[in-house]
Order: sequence, then C-alpha cells, then structure tokens
Amino acid sequence: MSYADNSKVKGDDAEVAALSLFKRNGYTVSIPFGENAPYDLVVESPGRRVYRVQVRWCNWTKGSLMVNLRTFVGRKHKTLDRDRIDAFVAWDGSEAFVIPVADTMGCKSGLSLRREPAKNGQVKGVRLAEPYRNALHLLP
Repeated sequence: MSYADNSKVKGDDAEVAALSLFKRNGYTVSIPFGENAPYDLVVESPGRRVYRVQVRWCNWTKGSLMVNLRTFVGRKHKTLDRDRIDAFVAWDGSEAFVIPVADTMGCKSGLSLRREPAKNGQVKGVRLAEPYRNALHLLP
C-alpha cells in the first residue's frame, strides 16, 4: 500500500503537523488516550484557554480544499459531534488551515475553502482559504 492510499498514515501526519503548529505558537498540547474522543488534540493557549481540536487531512480538488465533517463508524458515515469540538485544523500535506467550529455550522457533510475567488463573482457561501491559513487567532 502506498502512502497516497494509507489514510491512517496521512491522518497521523496531519495530527503531527497540527501539533507542531500549536507548539511553535506557545500552546500546550495534549493527546486524548484511545480512539473514542471526537477530537484529536486538546490545546491550551498561552492565555490559558482550552480548545478541543479535530484534525483532518484534506485534498485540493478543482481549486478548493475539501474538509470532511463526517467520520466513518463501522460501515456508515456519521456527522462529527460539533458540540464537542471547538475547531478543525485542515492539513493539505504542506499547510494548516484553522477553522473555528462556528464557521462549519451551516455545513452538513463538508466545508470547502477556495484558493481563488469565484470566477463568476459569487461571494455568498464562498469561503477563501487564505484567512484560515495558520490562523490560530480565529480560535474563539
């Protein structure tokens, strides 16, 4: 199995990247024991705020970073319990995008961050990726 096909390895890499982002910025990072928490990291800011963070490996498709807001349980997809998550970190293999959970509330199964503005000028419902890049300041 190649790296490109191994979602567990890619997920682990995404968690390491998110952990590194938080550590470089003075956060304390904890990793929940086991696989039952709806979040991957618990981080404490330099100001002593605590956040539960779900980390997602994401791919760029047609100029958009697709952030999956579901998890696979058994043989079914289940929407993540966003009442128990404070933020998502989307990792594309080279950059992290910090997304407060409040920004996902109108989305059911996924969120799309665009590299470029829509060519037709649409702005409603369009989220540009740039404001979320390494954006720890967006945490509530």
